[in-house]
Amino acid sequence: MNGNDILRSMNGIEDRFVISAKRERIIKHGSNTKTLQRFVIGIAAAVALAIPAGAVYTQFEHKAAVREYFDENTADYLENKGLALNYVSENEHLRITLDTILSDGNIGSMVLTVEGLDSEGLDYIEDTPFFDMYIAEKKDNISNVDKEFLEGGGTVSFAVCTDTQYSLQKDLFVCDIDTEKEYIMTFDDRKNDTDLFNGLSFDISFKPNLEVREFKDNDGRHIWFSQIGYYTDEEETIRMLGNWSVTSNNMKLLKRNSFLSDKIETSAQIYDRSPERTRPLGGGWFFNIVEISEYNEVKIGDFLNDEILFREVK
Repeated sequence: MNGNDILRSMNGIEDRFVISAKRERIIKHGSNTKTLQRFVIGIAAAVALAIPAGAVYTQFEHKAAVREYFDENTADYLENKGLALNYVSENEHLRITLDTILSDGNIGSMVLTVEGLDSEGLDYIEDTPFFDMYIAEKKDNISNVDKEFLEGGGTVSFAVCTDTQYSLQKDLFVCDIDTEKEYIMTFDDRKNDTDLFNGLSFDISFKPNLEVREFKDNDGRHIWFSQIGYYTDEEETIRMLGNWSVTSNNMKLLKRNSFLSDKIETSAQIYDRSPERTRPLGGGWFFNIVEISEYNEVKIGDFLNDEILFREVK
C-alpha cells in the first residue's frame, strides 16, 4: 500500500490529486552499511514548530537521517540556520526526537526519530509502525475533545531504520493552522491499540522559519515559493499545476540577473479542490533545499505543453 492508497482508504481523494516520487539511499554506520528501508506514511498532517524548553542544539543528534531525506548539504545548512532542534520526549518504552521542522507558513517538512527503550518499545518499532499525531491548543487541561487530528498534507514520507530506531520525514501543509496560537502535539496508534505513547508530547507553534517569495504570471495567477517548495490557493492555478504535473512535470528557476536556470525536482505534489474545503490548496515539495532568493522567474511546463512564465512580485 502506498501513500495514495492510504489516503483513499481514509477519506477518499476523488477531488484530490496526489503525485509522489520515491527516494532510496544507503546510510553507513561506522563499518556497517544499512539500506534505508522506506516507510510510506499517508496521514494528512500539518507542520509544527517546536517551542524550545531550553537551549537550542546547534548539531543534529540524528544528522545522517536528516541528510538522507534531503541532499548532503542540507543538514549542514539547517544547522547553520539554527534549525537543528533535537527536542526529546520519552517514557519507559519510547523516545521521540523532533529533529527539525521547516515551515514557510503554507507548507512545511518535519523529521522525527522514534527509538525503542525497552522490549515493548523495540518490538513496536520493529515494523516501523504508522501512528497518528494530534494537536490541542495549549491550556492547563487537555481532554480528548480538545484534540485535533493533524491533517492537510498526506504526501509520501520515508523512514531510516536501524535495529533500535527509525526516522520519519513528513511533507506537510500548514496553511490552515493559526500561527498566533501555541499547541501541544501528542501521539496515538489507534490501529494497534497501544498505550506506548502515553505521556509523550511536545509544545509547538506554527510560526514560519523560512523565506517566502510571491510569483505571478501574465494572467494574474499566483504561486508562493520558499526554500522547500511552492503553494497556491487559487482554483485556476491549481488546475494549471495539476495539468502540468501530468504532462511535463518540468519546473525551471531562472537566476536573478543571469540567463542561467536550474531545473527543480519535486518529491511530491498535492492539489485538493474537494468541496469540504473552505478553499482549495495546491503545493509541492522540493527534493533539496533551494535558495529561492537567488531566482526571480519560474518557468513551468515545456515548449510542447505551453510553458508558463511566473515572475517575482516586488
